[in-house]
Amino acid sequence: MSRKDALRAVRLERGNLEVSKEAVRAAGWESIVETCWQDLRFAIRVLRNNPGFTAAAVLAIALGVGINVGIFSVLNGAALRLLPIPRAEQVVSIDQILHGRIKRNARNGSSMVSYSEYLDYRDHNHVFSGLLAYEPFVEATLGGGKMKELTGTLATCNYFDVLGEHPAQGRGFVESDCATPGGNAVVVISDDLWRGTFASHPSLVGKRIILNRTAYTVVGIAPPRFRGTEPIPSSFWVPITMQKPLDPWSDRMADDNLSWLAVLGRAQPGVT
Repeated sequence: MSRKDALRAVRLERGNLEVSKEAVRAAGWESIVETCWQDLRFAIRVLRNNPGFTAAAVLAIALGVGINVGIFSVLNGAALRLLPIPRAEQVVSIDQILHGRIKRNARNGSSMVSYSEYLDYRDHNHVFSGLLAYEPFVEATLGGGKMKELTGTLATCNYFDVLGEHPAQGRGFVESDCATPGGNAVVVISDDLWRGTFASHPSLVGKRIILNRTAYTVVGIAPPRFRGTEPIPSSFWVPITMQKPLDPWSDRMADDNLSWLAVLGRAQPGVT
């Protein structure tokens, strides 16, 4: 299967999640959830190896902004395969479901959130010790003498911290990397990209590579076991604030009406 066909298949799987949500609402769960809030709800859905794929098991948690509401329904208790990260059982995928006739633009999936929504949820929740957001399946061309099409991830700068995953070489992102839109062109690359395309270059950290005609400083190399949180491995991770330089035809960061970011949360100790 080609890379484009694989990406298309994953996006179709994301679409199947919308069908699952409709089935849940038709079964009468919606009326229960609406007693917690009016127009907005989260459904924490997938505890498994690849958040975003059709759920083998779905865990629903009611979460209102600023309120602590626990688990109210386990729709399927099937065994789960977990991400290869520390305390993976604490990490869940979060969907946003909007009610009513709301005109909304969507990229990859309507259950995703805008950047401004992510900031609100990150700063006002009492269930998770950390919330991260990322855009999956970001396509970029590796420039220079190693021309190659890559699939990577735009991520908030707490991405590696919330996952508890640390690069094997160099560092992950720090808060200042996301301080200024377009201001910090840094990248963490995968072990596969480092070993394959760059032939395990011993001093690649600190060097620059070209992604979509922009130079990025390599600040870290991910450990071999970590390939991201989607079924298609990520070859690179760049700060979410580099969205426009990476894709100058779209300013998704500034669009409050665009669903484009997936959200993962790590539950606080004691929350089960």
